[in-house]
Amino acid sequence: GACACVREGACRPRAPPTTRLTTLARKGTVKGRAPLPHAIPHQAMGRRPRHVHDLPADEAARLTYNAPARLLTLAPATGKKQPRLPGTVVVLSAGMADAGVAEECRAVAEAMGCYAFRLADLAVDGLHRVLHNLPAVRAADVVVVVTGTDGALASVVAGLVEAPVIAVPTSVGYGAALNGLAPLLACLVASSPGVTVVNIDSGFGAAMVAARMLRTAAKLRRVPK
Repeated sequence: GACACVREGACRPRAPPTTRLTTLARKGTVKGRAPLPHAIPHQAMGRRPRHVHDLPADEAARLTYNAPARLLTLAPATGKKQPRLPGTVVVLSAGMADAGVAEECRAVAEAMGCYAFRLADLAVDGLHRVLHNLPAVRAADVVVVVTGTDGALASVVAGLVEAPVIAVPTSVGYGAALNGLAPLLACLVASSPGVTVVNIDSGFGAAMVAARMLRTAAKLRRVPK
């Protein structure tokens, strides 16, 4: 009964509504665990792509479209929701240019049953923002770092947390960034040990790694001691 996620890309986003995460961010907590002064609310579901209207009515009614992530999510026909996995996934992004990849990661992780939230604009040139949000980052069970240009953020964050870190290099950057090749190589040779690296702009891949980590952890919790 897992949701089917299909990437799609030609829609105009609408203004984001007030969501549960927006409310939590205003209160300064997520599940009462850590402050989130820079939490990004779940993005609006934009207008659906035109060809969606050609689908049968029962299938079209089960579709939701996330415009910033360019993501279509198809709910199961049975109406059964994806089981919620224990643990939390935080998605950090170095800049707003990485927002699309970061939102794709969060949305896919959410569809897979993870509780995921985003923290944006935490680049290494504003290291004080990383440190300011450190309690929220350390409270998460899996940390996804979306980083372009020099790709340095993944190594910095991995040195500050104990949780698994998944690095997503992006194609953001000028000249010698080489459309994401420079941050990819930087993440692969990160000085902080234990950084998992996925392909360039692969928010989907990072979300699947995070979901598998939490799913395996859930199985281990059920093993009798």
